Amino acid sequence: MQTTMAHARLTILKHHERELRTWLQGHKEGHERAALVLLRRFRHASQDLTDSDRYQVVEVHPVPDEWVTSSGPDHVAFPMRHLRPLFQSCEERGLSLGYAHSHPSGFADFSAQDDQNELAMLQALANRNGPHATLVAILLSSDRWSGRVRRAAAPEITQSLRHILVVDYPLRIYLGNTSNPTSPHGVDPEVWARQCAALGEPFQNNVRTLRIGVVGAGGTGGAAITLSARCGASELVLIDPQLLEKTNLNRVRGARMADVGRKKVEIVRDFVHSLGLDTKVHLEFANVDESPAAVDALAACDVVLGCTDDVLGRSALNALAYRHGVVVIDMGLGGTVAPPAGAKQSSIANLRFYQHARITTLLPGVPGCRCMRCEEVFNEKDLHEATFLRANPNPTPAQLKENYITGGMTQAPGVGPFTSAAADYALMQLYDLLQDLRSRRTHPDLRRSSYNIDFMTMQTSSRAPASAECALCHTADSGPPIGLLQDNELRLGRPALGPLPRHE
Repeated sequence: MQTTMAHARLTILKHHERELRTWLQGHKEGHERAALVLLRRFRHASQDLTDSDRYQVVEVHPVPDEWVTSSGPDHVAFPMRHLRPLFQSCEERGLSLGYAHSHPSGFADFSAQDDQNELAMLQALANRNGPHATLVAILLSSDRWSGRVRRAAAPEITQSLRHILVVDYPLRIYLGNTSNPTSPHGVDPEVWARQCAALGEPFQNNVRTLRIGVVGAGGTGGAAITLSARCGASELVLIDPQLLEKTNLNRVRGARMADVGRKKVEIVRDFVHSLGLDTKVHLEFANVDESPAAVDALAACDVVLGCTDDVLGRSALNALAYRHGVVVIDMGLGGTVAPPAGAKQSSIANLRFYQHARITTLLPGVPGCRCMRCEEVFNEKDLHEATFLRANPNPTPAQLKENYITGGMTQAPGVGPFTSAAADYALMQLYDLLQDLRSRRTHPDLRRSSYNIDFMTMQTSSRAPASAECALCHTADSGPPIGLLQDNELRLGRPALGPLPRHE
């Protein structure tokens, strides 16, 4: 059998992974078990990035024991006729098929029997759904996941998954080839020597497999982008619709006076490339809530950093997490500007102010992690005002009054040290997600998924999220998280963005 390396990735939410583990490891006699998995395939073709699909588990269907004709510690067999309804569901919903099974014996690799089973299943799938059918094989052995992809056009060729990412706190990443970990070509390993010494080589290998999206390339975004490249991320997707202005020069990384008028994403991309760290970068010059191409690019990411001060953009990232299964770390700056008490001179009006950063992590299906509405990052009034101001960037007083715009969307001025600090905290949050740095070190009242940093007092704090039911993230106070919404097949669930592309 010919084998080639590819870069597809698989994301599994915590409750789906638990369901799979419980079933696959639950045979009372220690026999091999199997399950069928329905997958959404997110694909974004870009000449700037490695050709890499992201598969997202959306449903798990255990193979019931009554279907099984033969099983043992090293095999399981069942008739393909039982799978026809799932084949049909894949075709009608534009999904891909996954086949998960266990190796109770502990054999770590796919076996010759697995080859036969996959080829037979892929042939049956192609007979029903056509020659472009895809099968993702998922193996659980010795408590570790691995996977590979076969395509009906060339069934004998297997493509190893780059990684399997389990959305939990902390994240769990199972590399596709631990004997040959992913590493940058042409980059001196000494570049990451200190990070490996501090956090371990497995941490560095995990970071290297991530495709990270960043929405916003301004003060927080520019810092988050360069930090992501410097920590070793191999692929970046950058989204921002704005041109650089002179007022941005106090905080945008890599920007010079000569860059005023250029696209922010291009400035930061050029700066990242100048670092020489073999970081691949894709750009979208657009608002994420308006651009199907931007949504497709982000849906193919593993992690997205939200660095926009646009409420409509944050609402889109909220939907990205809970409809498409992408881990989102959103950051924001807040505050007010006021003169010192009793001051009369307008020239010192900005000498006294309050400013803070907020870091909110969206982990769909993880208990205790709520969406940005429930965390009160934005509300319906904010969305109403942002929608109006997007359509009317220079409103008259009469228009503001008529549309009940009260000025609540006023932003505190961005200042370099604070925007950079917010990005630092967001990257530390990513490190915590990967390495579980804080679980035994933080105060119990500080919620790791959502917290604020007061830059004046240098204190951190969290507030409790809304406890009501939420259509996106929570069913009830005592109920489990929703996980992924499957109510339609639209980008972000929004008709204006069109249906999700079908890649089967």
